[in-house]
Amino acid sequence: MCRTLGGKCTLRAAIEEANACSGPQTIRFSGPWGITLTTALPTLTDNGTVIDGSDWWAVGSGLGLPAVWLDGNGGAFNGLEITASNCAVYGLVIKSFGGHGVYLYGGAQNNQIGGTGTHQRVVISANGQNGVRIEGTTTINNRVEGCYIGTNPEGTASPWGTTDWSNGWHGVSIWQGGSNFIRDNLIADNGWSGVAVDDAAKDDIQNNRIGVDVSGNPLGNGFYGMHIAHGAMPVVSSNTIAFNRRGIHVEGDSSPWIEDNTIYSHNASASSLSYQGCGGGILVDASSPVIAGNIITNNVAYTGTDKTGYGGGIYLFNANNAVISENLVISNAASTAGAGMGGGICIKGTASGLVVQANQVLSNAASLAHATGWGGGIAGGPDGALLQGNLIEGNRGNSVGAGEAGLYQWYGSAEYRNNLVRGNYGSYAVYLGYSRSRFEGNLVVNNSTGTGVSLIDGDSRGGPILVNNVVVRSATSNRAALKAYAYSGAPLTATLLHNTLVGEGTGYGVWVEGYVTLTLTNSLIASHTWGITVTFPASSTVSADHTLFWANVNNGFSGTNPVFGDPRFLPDGYHLGPGSAAIDAGINAGVTTDIDGDPRPIGSGYDIGADEARFLYLPLVLRNY
Repeated sequence: MCRTLGGKCTLRAAIEEANACSGPQTIRFSGPWGITLTTALPTLTDNGTVIDGSDWWAVGSGLGLPAVWLDGNGGAFNGLEITASNCAVYGLVIKSFGGHGVYLYGGAQNNQIGGTGTHQRVVISANGQNGVRIEGTTTINNRVEGCYIGTNPEGTASPWGTTDWSNGWHGVSIWQGGSNFIRDNLIADNGWSGVAVDDAAKDDIQNNRIGVDVSGNPLGNGFYGMHIAHGAMPVVSSNTIAFNRRGIHVEGDSSPWIEDNTIYSHNASASSLSYQGCGGGILVDASSPVIAGNIITNNVAYTGTDKTGYGGGIYLFNANNAVISENLVISNAASTAGAGMGGGICIKGTASGLVVQANQVLSNAASLAHATGWGGGIAGGPDGALLQGNLIEGNRGNSVGAGEAGLYQWYGSAEYRNNLVRGNYGSYAVYLGYSRSRFEGNLVVNNSTGTGVSLIDGDSRGGPILVNNVVVRSATSNRAALKAYAYSGAPLTATLLHNTLVGEGTGYGVWVEGYVTLTLTNSLIASHTWGITVTFPASSTVSADHTLFWANVNNGFSGTNPVFGDPRFLPDGYHLGPGSAAIDAGINAGVTTDIDGDPRPIGSGYDIGADEARFLYLPLVLRNY
C-alpha cells in the first residue's frame, strides 16, 4: 500500500510502491500540491510508471498553469531520476534542485517528459545543473515535448517572487544518448546553452523555440542556442533560435543536419565565447555539418573596434566536407563598429570537399561603421572549396561605400561556378587576391562598384583561371570591368578564356597594372572608354588572341587576330543574337561548354565570349481554311 508510517500516501511512497509492483503504474494527485523535498526522491526503476499532475492543470492561479510543484529547495540532488523505460511525466513544475531537474540514464528508453496537450506541459526551471539530462549510449528513444525549460510557468521572464527560473547549465543536455526527440519546447534563459548534444547520434531537435519567451520576446541563453560537439550527429530542424550570444556552435568533428531553422538576432561579441567575434548565426569548427534551408538574419559577429569580426551569418573554420545549401542569409554584419570580413558567410582554414551552393546571400555588410570591410556577401575560398549557384546580391563592403562588396578571396584555390553577383555596393564586386582559383560561369551584373572583378597579386604556385564569365554594368566611371594588378614581390599570372565584359561607355574593359602576365583568348569587350589598357607595359606581359572589340571609345591593346564588329546582344546584354560578329569567330581554347552549359562549338566554329549562340527556329506551318 502507498502509505508512510504516518498513514499518508506521499509522492515518495507512491514511487516506492510503483517500483515494487510489477506492471505499469500511474501516480495521480488528489489536488494541487506544493511538494518541498529535503532529500532525493527514489529513482523510477519500474517500467511503465506515469507521474501525472495534469488533472489539476487549470486550478493553479486560474491562468491554466501546472498546479503540482516539486521543489528541491536548493538541495544537492536531482529532481526526478529515471532508469526505467516507457515511463511518463505530465503536468508538473520541477524546480530548485541543485542537480538536474529530470535525469534519464542507465538505459532509460521510450520515456515521455511532457506531451502534446497543454495540460501535459512540464515546467523544468531554476535547477542548479541541466533542466533535462539524457545520458548514456543505451539511453535512447526518449521524448521531451511541449515543456517550458528555463522560464517561469507562464513562459516569460517575469519572476514569481524572488525565484530565478534559469537552469544553471543547459536547458537540455544529451550526452551519448541516441535517437531522442526534443520537440515543441520553449527553452530559454538557461545559464549555458538551450540544447547541448555531445557524442550522440540521430537525436531529433525539432520545432523548439530557443532563446525567446512565449510571445517571442528576447530571453536568450547564456552562451549558445545550440551546442553540438564531440562527434554528435543530431537532426536540428524547424526551430526558432534567437537572442542567444551565438545561434548554433558546432565543433569537435560533429556532423549534424541543420535544416529549415530560423536563426536571428545573435551577437557573438562576448569574451566568454569560443571564437569571440566569429559566427553570429552559426559557427562551425573542425566539423562537417549539412546546413540547408535555414533563414539566418540580423546576426552580428562583433560589435567592438579592437579586432576584426568574421562571419556575421555563418563562420566556417576547417569545415571539410560540409555542405551549406539553399539558405537565406540576409541582413547580417561581420562587424558593426570595426573591421569585418564576410558579412554573410566567412570561410577560413581548410575546406577540402566544402560545398557552398544555391544560397541567397542578401543585404549583408562586412562592416557597418568602419572603412575596412572585406566581403560583404561571402569572404574566403580556401583550397578545396566549391562555391556554386549562389545569389550574392545587395551586400556592401564597408561604411563608406568601398571595400569588397560581393565575393572576397585572399589566398586559396577554390572553385567559383555559376554564381550571380548582382547589385552589390563597394569598391569591388569580386576580389580574388593571391588566388589560384577557377572562376567559371559566373554572372557579375549591375553592381555599384568601382571594379567588377579584381585580380590582385599572385601566388608562386599558380594563378586564377577565368572561364565563361560575364561582367555587365559592374564598373563605374574610370574603373574596370576586370582589373589585374600585382606588385613586384608577388607577380600575377592569370588566364581568361571566353569572357564577356560589357560596360556603359565608361571605364576600362581590362585594366592591367604592375607585374602581371595576362592571357586572353576568345574574349568579348564592349562599350568601355578603353577596351584593354596596360598602365606599365614594361613590367607586364599581355596576350590577347581572337578578342572582339565593339563600341569602345578606344580599343587600346588589341593583341593578335582581333575581331571588330557588333556582338548583337539579346536584351539581357550578353547572349548573342542572330548576325553577331562573335559567332564562329573564335578558336579552340579547350572550353567545351558555355555559361549556360551549352556545348562548344555549335556550328562551324567557336563563338567569342561567354555565350555559344544557340537559336531555336520554329517550323513554318501552312494551314488551309
